Amino acid sequence: MHYLLNGLVATFVHYGALYIAIDMFNFESAGLSNFLASIVGITCTFFGNRYFVFQRNEFPILKQAFKFIGFYLTIAFINGGILFLWTDYLGHSYKIGFLFCLCLQISIGYFLAKNYVFHNKAKLTIKNLIKNTNRKNSSFSYSGNELQDFSDAINWKAYWLNEILPFLGDEVLEIGAGIGSTVKNLNFKKFRKWFAFEPDKSMYWTLKKINSDGKFGKGFKVVNGTSANLQNRDTFDTILYIDVLEHIEHDYQELAHVQNYLVEGGHIIIVAPAHNFLFTSFDKKIGHYRRYNKKMLRSLVPKNMIIKKIRYLDSVGLIASLANKIFLRTDSPSYNQIQIWDNFMVKHSRWLDIMIGHLVGKSIVCILEKK
Repeated sequence: MHYLLNGLVATFVHYGALYIAIDMFNFESAGLSNFLASIVGITCTFFGNRYFVFQRNEFPILKQAFKFIGFYLTIAFINGGILFLWTDYLGHSYKIGFLFCLCLQISIGYFLAKNYVFHNKAKLTIKNLIKNTNRKNSSFSYSGNELQDFSDAINWKAYWLNEILPFLGDEVLEIGAGIGSTVKNLNFKKFRKWFAFEPDKSMYWTLKKINSDGKFGKGFKVVNGTSANLQNRDTFDTILYIDVLEHIEHDYQELAHVQNYLVEGGHIIIVAPAHNFLFTSFDKKIGHYRRYNKKMLRSLVPKNMIIKKIRYLDSVGLIASLANKIFLRTDSPSYNQIQIWDNFMVKHSRWLDIMIGHLVGKSIVCILEKK
């Protein structure tokens, strides 16, 4: 089904480019027009296959792109040749010739993409790693509804984890650790040090219980407190604010304070809900002071830090949140609603976000680096 949906989108893009070239810009050669339109459609197909169909995006994109371009350029030349003969030479409608090309592309594209470009027999995807670590820790549960319900959003966690992994160091400070969802999902990676600061006492004791057998490693430490409880000797190469900064009233002062405990070249990683126009009673209920956009986060950057990455995630989820704000107006999503969002909307967002250049989204990720 994913392959068919991706194919429909790519076909629409391909045909749109062909129509523009011939009917709007009056290209004389249908063969050349179809070759160029094929390149546009191929690019769309590649990103759809990488992020939506096969979800093999843990490998370097350039390596996959070279493989993909290799066999799809062959298809593009064949497409151009078919329309050159069918339309330029024989004088038939380019629209009928396009259908011939489409049948050829569908018949061989899936098998080549699956077995050559996006195959992965040796390594687990981030999503599977999260599933495995969650299964190992399944003996523990937490009675708080929102945190527990969202902790099962496997696809969403895999999405934003993939965005931050290149910046994740070996000595981590997590502010607002909650019930340990983040460290639990990253437990496939070995850390020298992970300090989990949690101000809520019930969550603190829950996290202590979860780690009672030392499953998070010798360097894991739980602290009942905030960044104000940091000691002068504490240093880290990564500081995490995963759905936390929006809970802190004085966010600029918070970042200015914690960057003093960051080593040079270290990173502050922020994942937060986006856009104040989406602020609802649910945000207020769970203690949000605000939602963020790019301008707001840029204004928080301490003087000796720079932005390495800032982008929106989950464009499909944004549409759903906007619909809820305008029409449904529910103050708390149900577990089933969270699962529909995670299993349907997030999966579609992963390729749609790429296509629209991460221009909008329900959440925002920001990576700051210390000079």
